Amino acid sequence: MATDYASGSLKIPGLGNGTNWGEMLDKLQQIEMRHAMQLGRWREDWQKRLDAFDTLGMALTEYSSALKSMNSEDKFLVKNVSSSNEFLASIRASGTAAEGSYTLEVNQLASNSYASLVFNLASKSDVVYSGVGMGQFSFTLGGTAHTLDVPTGTTLEGLKTLLNNKYGKPSGGGLGLKATVIDVGGKQMLQLYSSETGVGTDIVITGDSFLDPVKDTPLAANGGWQLQSGKNAQLRVNGYPDSGWMELAGNNVNFIEGLSITLQSTGFSNVNVSLDVDKVRDNVVAFVEATNSLRSIINALTKVDAAKPTVDPDYANSIFEMQQGGVLTGNYGAQLIASKLKTAIMSKPAGFEYLSLNASGSVIGGDVIAALSHLGIKTDDQQGSPTYGLLIFEDNLRAMSGGVPLPTLEDSIAAHADKIAEFFAAKDKVSVGSDNFGYNSMVTGNVKAGSYDVSYEVAADGKLIPGTIFINGKAAKYYPAENQIMLVRGDGPDNDVDGVLFDIYNNTPTGGTPHTGSFGVKQGMLSGIINMVDVDFMDPDSGGQDKVKGTIPVLKSQYKNIIKNIDDKIGKEDERLTLWRRRMELRYANLDALLKNYADLQTQIESQIAQLSSGGSK
Repeated sequence: MATDYASGSLKIPGLGNGTNWGEMLDKLQQIEMRHAMQLGRWREDWQKRLDAFDTLGMALTEYSSALKSMNSEDKFLVKNVSSSNEFLASIRASGTAAEGSYTLEVNQLASNSYASLVFNLASKSDVVYSGVGMGQFSFTLGGTAHTLDVPTGTTLEGLKTLLNNKYGKPSGGGLGLKATVIDVGGKQMLQLYSSETGVGTDIVITGDSFLDPVKDTPLAANGGWQLQSGKNAQLRVNGYPDSGWMELAGNNVNFIEGLSITLQSTGFSNVNVSLDVDKVRDNVVAFVEATNSLRSIINALTKVDAAKPTVDPDYANSIFEMQQGGVLTGNYGAQLIASKLKTAIMSKPAGFEYLSLNASGSVIGGDVIAALSHLGIKTDDQQGSPTYGLLIFEDNLRAMSGGVPLPTLEDSIAAHADKIAEFFAAKDKVSVGSDNFGYNSMVTGNVKAGSYDVSYEVAADGKLIPGTIFINGKAAKYYPAENQIMLVRGDGPDNDVDGVLFDIYNNTPTGGTPHTGSFGVKQGMLSGIINMVDVDFMDPDSGGQDKVKGTIPVLKSQYKNIIKNIDDKIGKEDERLTLWRRRMELRYANLDALLKNYADLQTQIESQIAQLSSGGSK
């Protein structure tokens, strides 16, 4: 129920004596609201920080997406393919394709096996079996016998559907059969064909007597069915073989490393594979531009501007008006993110090593490209420069690694394009620095990038001696039949290279001195940065309910809690001010009543005096 603070007919604001008590209360309330206003400004400051981390989070997500678009050696190392006969084959080249020229000659394409039969039917909806009981359609496909039960009243379209449903999706790796109906000049042809191409896919009809009443005049032997056997593709690559042909069951040729060829016609073609230099440069430039875009956003949020005017604390509406820094200047989270990113970008990626030299100056190990500086890319450290803090290309830069001058970007692409792709986009790439053993395969997800040692001893019979086989200092398992070694997860403490399998090449008896060697596992720069952004900075879930892990989500959660606490304080302050206003209005209403009483008394007294004065004069 609303309280009406009044005295007689006079209400706040404006009492009988002319004083505007409401305006006075408003002024007093402004003084009383100073703490609430301070809380509001404090809240705005924290909201600006929260908004800034939203901006930074979106920038990090966009950065990760940009890097993922080029994060494979195939995407980074693009090879162009040209052909003198583009109709002969469709050819795609991956990054591993060797540059050079090839000749491709196709004598015959691989084909499916077919079985076709024409019916004297005007429509595929006409019935092909109207007999009593179940009809049986029998055939062999690639030498395997099959029988299909056909119900009475089945139409030609229905027969096609029965065949496709039962044999169209073979299980266990067997051959499949496809069926279709084709209108051939007012008649209907049922055509069956093998799902695979090549020799050994032949279709032979062995039982179709229920169809006899509606068959057309025989097209060939075998009960009127026209049969066509499957054929293998026949081709030569680079003149091999010099007589006869290589034969493949299909038209997809994948035995040339890095090339995927789909044969399309017969004939001859000269094929040339070349590096797309522009694409490699475009990828490097795209990385630099994406990095600079992120750095520009971080710089804008954290930089100190000496020319920025400041406001005296007594008059400032925000803490940011009192300082020359940005919203996140000096913020630990922003500094941590910027520092980690800078380190990841300017350091060598995991598993890479700088060049090392012997006494004569010859290279004995390491990677030609192990840092951005080796590509003529560095951070602009000239204060006042428009690109200060950003990555820049220096055409004349000759980065030094172990005393060896290395080429700029253009020279590096021409000489070491594969190394550039590896530097940026390698994924669990193993390189072996020994002739004693070779890399076979790995269990992905278990291996950490880095450099590791291998040692083993060999007995007089050429077998490795158990207990002498070590990978990264851990006892490895030996597989005598395959002559292979591997660290097996679960056999001991988890190791950084669990699941990497090696073939042993040197089985010479050691006589107490082990065979040794080393290998490295490389992880390109992009993968390391992407993992840092997605997991360290942006991961919203650490596995538990209502828990966060990444730097950005953690800080945003903390800031939201701070803002919530401020909102709670503002709410309590609003309640206090409401009660204060009511108490003050009650006090001034009482004052109004008191003044009204005094005014009434004064009026009465003045009236009595006037009467007395009037009476005395009579």
